[in-house]
Amino acid sequence: MRNNGSDFMGIKEVAEFLNMSVQGIYGWVKEERIPGFKIDNTWRFKRSEIEKWLETKRVGPDPGSFNDASELLTNLPPFEDEFTQEKQQIELFKKQIIEALKNSPKPDKPVISFKRFQDLFTKRIIEQGLKELKEQNIFLKKDNAGQLYIYKKY
Repeated sequence: MRNNGSDFMGIKEVAEFLNMSVQGIYGWVKEERIPGFKIDNTWRFKRSEIEKWLETKRVGPDPGSFNDASELLTNLPPFEDEFTQEKQQIELFKKQIIEALKNSPKPDKPVISFKRFQDLFTKRIIEQGLKELKEQNIFLKKDNAGQLYIYKKY
């Protein structure tokens, strides 16, 4: 991708940036599905706008909801062995649960979605962590729609 420091890209640069064909980008331009500028017969795209537009196409959970956990996972010290690694993961899981419950919109009845933790931790870590959290009156429940939630009993 040739980019001379400019925030603007042509069709070919956008295609390379998005790992798509030039024809695919032309199709999107024709359908007005991608933000761009037409100057005479030439299309130009601001890299920053393409990046913002790309974020609007995201599916799945908001990655911002995982920042704390992801940061903690990447900043863990090197693992000495499998047992130590598992214990650290369990402690991290429990810490994330407790922190999320503290930040619950209803502090008098804290409830949080379980889904985000399933994406970060293995089933084994979750099972052991939940077992240990029961001692602190923190439990997993299923609502009428089948969604799993973690809640704290007082």
